[in-house]
Amino acid sequence: MRRAGVRNPVLMLDEVDKLGRDFRGDPAAALLEILDPEQNHTFRDHYLDLPFDLSKTFFICTANTLETIPGPLLDRLEIMTLPGYSEEEKLEIARRYLVPRQIANTGLRPEQLPLSEAALRVMISRYTREGRGAAARAHHRARGAQNRPQGGLAGAAAGAPRPRDARGAAWPRDLLA
Repeated sequence: MRRAGVRNPVLMLDEVDKLGRDFRGDPAAALLEILDPEQNHTFRDHYLDLPFDLSKTFFICTANTLETIPGPLLDRLEIMTLPGYSEEEKLEIARRYLVPRQIANTGLRPEQLPLSEAALRVMISRYTREGRGAAARAHHRARGAQNRPQGGLAGAAAGAPRPRDARGAAWPRDLLA
């Protein structure tokens, strides 16, 4: 707030569905305090040991799923559900950005990775059911794993084990053809 020079900033808290609790504390409890209009004018930052008036702050929280957000925190949020990308949009994102980036990152030439539209559609339908940004990141990671010489398409041709997705399941053979 000091750097911004305003008392009514907009703060975005990304992926609050991934909050973790450990020996250092419970971030959800701190969020409950700052999001509660009865308490946020007297919020005290325990790390800096300074008081902050957050009553004029507008908070935007993002999440890929509501299931993992603690109930009391969920009760303080106004929920807006935004539609994800369509299959066609995901296909274009993969074609224009994800596949070329993975090819460049792995040192392969485009002709070494013949990837049909059908294969991309299978990957999209099987591996992009998460939230909007997370789906693209998961697809990107999975493509990277598939392209690595020790276990990807190049490795599959040499008899190496099939690449695995984030859950540990082997990629189907139809994606490797």
